[in-house]
Amino acid sequence: MASSKVVIFALTNDAHAGAIAWSLKQNGAQVLWGPSLRFNPAMKYSFRADGTGIHPESKTFSSGTVSAVWNRYTTVPDASDCVPEDRLFVTQQWDAFDQNAFAVPHEMANALWLNQPLFAARAENKLFQLKAAHKVGLSFPETFFSNDAEDVRDLIDRWGKVVLKTFIGHVWESRSTRETHRISVALLDQYTEINDRAVAICPSIYQRYIEKEFDIRVAVLGDQIFSAKILRNTGPTYMDWRPHILDEDVLVEEFTLPEAVEDQIHRFMREMGLSIGFIDLVMDLHGNVQFLEVNQQGQFLFVEEKLPQMPLLQAMTSLLLTGRSDYSVGDSKKVHFADYLQSKEFAELCEAPQRDVEIISYEA
Repeated sequence: MASSKVVIFALTNDAHAGAIAWSLKQNGAQVLWGPSLRFNPAMKYSFRADGTGIHPESKTFSSGTVSAVWNRYTTVPDASDCVPEDRLFVTQQWDAFDQNAFAVPHEMANALWLNQPLFAARAENKLFQLKAAHKVGLSFPETFFSNDAEDVRDLIDRWGKVVLKTFIGHVWESRSTRETHRISVALLDQYTEINDRAVAICPSIYQRYIEKEFDIRVAVLGDQIFSAKILRNTGPTYMDWRPHILDEDVLVEEFTLPEAVEDQIHRFMREMGLSIGFIDLVMDLHGNVQFLEVNQQGQFLFVEEKLPQMPLLQAMTSLLLTGRSDYSVGDSKKVHFADYLQSKEFAELCEAPQRDVEIISYEA
């Protein structure tokens, strides 16, 4: 274990990546962490392609040196060390180099990838997710992908309540008040004014609203599944629990999925080509589990923060150390997310520059 090397593609101020890097180092592993192949200006690579195949010539990714690659989040490589006049061209060259390498992940690093880049990109497609869910028998609410206001009104008439989901989150700022607004999920009902032009201009996802007992957050880490139910101590369930996860009223409890649903989730992950994923489910009022979506690189350590007995940090560490989907949680030293939150490494990460909220557009 001590000789394991793990590569983490993530922003260097990502708290999840920081926790995993800290845990891996507690287990004696080498960690290479950055948002692109250009981890630092001194990094050098060569890939040789000949009649025998494609071979990495650099020590970083030479065969057998890397146990696993966590492909959490990548950005265009930094080229700020070259002269300003050449920066755009050099950045584009590095970006193309990265894309070429990520297109042949196992030639770059013959290791377990979490997740393989091409499968990770495909998993961002919500229609493909629902196709895979249907194939393995997971139930999900009827869903429309549409820019037709007449259809949207028909859906509201038929279902009463409809959840509007954007394909990507959107942030905008009011020029007059300087207030920042966000949208990713909204509830539509008979009192909602549907603007034909706005709907036609901007396609979105429209899903039948499910009256639910509680939400279920599932972390699939290799062959192991960890599930927690999310509900409120008082009052009705949240339409979307994510903005409220730190509220005092939120209750998170361990939950065991029915064996048949766990089997469907395993088959769903294989269909998607994913080694890890974070799935949102709901339990409806009839006791049926309904699939909503999978985020192939979602947040998950907040569950351990709420439920310290659920060893998510240790499980992810063992998965990366062994480079095997059939790992055991005990393949690494016992580590706790709470200990990381008290560490000097976390304090240093909190002091690092954070990404500003990206303002996508402005309103008058």
